[in-house]
Amino acid sequence: MAVPKSTSVAQDVDDSETGTSSKATIAAGLVTGVTTLAIAAKMGIVPGPFDPVSGDYGIYTDAMILRDIGSTVIATILAVVAVKGIGLGYERGYYSSKVSRKLQHTLLAPAFIVTFPAFSSADGARYFALIVTVLNAVRLYLAATGEGESSLARSVSRSGDKSEALGGPFIYVCLLSLFILVFWRTSMIGIVAASTMAAGDGMADLIGRRFGKTNKWWFSNDKSVAGTVAFAISASFVSYGLVNWLQYTGCLEIGFSSTDLALRIVGISILSSIVELLPIGDDNFTVPLAAMAMAALFLQ
Repeated sequence: MAVPKSTSVAQDVDDSETGTSSKATIAAGLVTGVTTLAIAAKMGIVPGPFDPVSGDYGIYTDAMILRDIGSTVIATILAVVAVKGIGLGYERGYYSSKVSRKLQHTLLAPAFIVTFPAFSSADGARYFALIVTVLNAVRLYLAATGEGESSLARSVSRSGDKSEALGGPFIYVCLLSLFILVFWRTSMIGIVAASTMAAGDGMADLIGRRFGKTNKWWFSNDKSVAGTVAFAISASFVSYGLVNWLQYTGCLEIGFSSTDLALRIVGISILSSIVELLPIGDDNFTVPLAAMAMAALFLQ
């Protein structure tokens, strides 16, 4: 049955109003977050750069505070633009919502990690970066409850049910927040766990859906050899690239040779791809947490 024009127009108006309200909420959250952290940093509540010689934290300078405010604002804007750009492809019919969901899953965390060197050397810079992921979690929550952008809810759902935004996508953002809070950019553990969660699991679905119809694993109707191979290759490539990027920019110290590092990361990626095959628990949790545990074991 065709939807009456007046009803369709009314729905568009409602979506526009809730979208505007959501944007205002996010903007207010951004301003409140950076202002609060800037004041806390100025007062010495948020730690400055760590000095390994003295074993103490230095001063969070005004230049560092301004740098972290700017990096947070820019990263937040870029995250919104990236999500809207991928969602626009779905809205225009270039690909399905399932592809849109996995493109966001694959690209967003690695893209954010690339911006980590833009933040200052203060230990408290991680809290500024955390604002970006927390605001994205808020956007997903608002979209899932009908109080935010309906286009966002549609672009991250498999079936069109907006409540799905509180499933895998919300878990993804929360885990990324955890990795930032605990490991930040100074440990390979969080970087590899986030990369495996994003690139590995995301590409396994994208490639498996396209090329895995005729090569399913004998013990699963959902998992394919093509998807598993894509997982291992993508997780290895992205993890190795991001770790080297952070080393090159002076954020991360690596105690392995290039070959040794590559072999360890490939091993973690292959083992994580096997975990993704296991019919145990939710792979939104099991894959990144397994990658985190293995990175702690093999990359320390």
